[in-house]
Amino acid sequence: MAYTIAFFGTKPYDEASFNEKNKEYDFELRYYKGHLNKHNVILTQGIDAVCIFVNDTADAEVLRMMADNGVKLLALRCAGYNNVDLTATVGRMKVVRVPAYSPYAVAEFTVALMLSLNRKIPRATMRTRDGNFSLHGLTRRSAAGRRPDHRRHLRAERRGPAGQRGPRAEQGLVRAAG
Repeated sequence: MAYTIAFFGTKPYDEASFNEKNKEYDFELRYYKGHLNKHNVILTQGIDAVCIFVNDTADAEVLRMMADNGVKLLALRCAGYNNVDLTATVGRMKVVRVPAYSPYAVAEFTVALMLSLNRKIPRATMRTRDGNFSLHGLTRRSAAGRRPDHRRHLRAERRGPAGQRGPRAEQGLVRAAG
């Protein structure tokens, strides 16, 4: 009998990556688009493990019902666990989660957000949706300024592993821009 895992709140890219990895293990995978909650916890009957994400509900009531359904493991596809009542899992099931996000991914995402704001991409996107293609209010100085001696300075908190990778991500961007 195959080990059965139920995934809640999945997207097509989640399913594709889990299906690809499952070729090595041959588990029975069940995907549910909806978020886990007390109204659909019945779907965990006969399931060995449940995998959830940030918007799923794993409060005491849901966890008790999952344990009654035979669930032995709750896996989180995120680092945070504020949506899980950990005290309700004691003696009922094990809980595992992502230990941390890649500091490189966090640093690169931070740089991408800064560029998005500097280039006023959110405002331009909203205008385009409204059919307004005017450049008024969207022009800006480049991040480097008009001349090399008039550069803008970036001031950001450099804490933790991601904060240490931030300058590398920014330097890579400067090198790529030439």
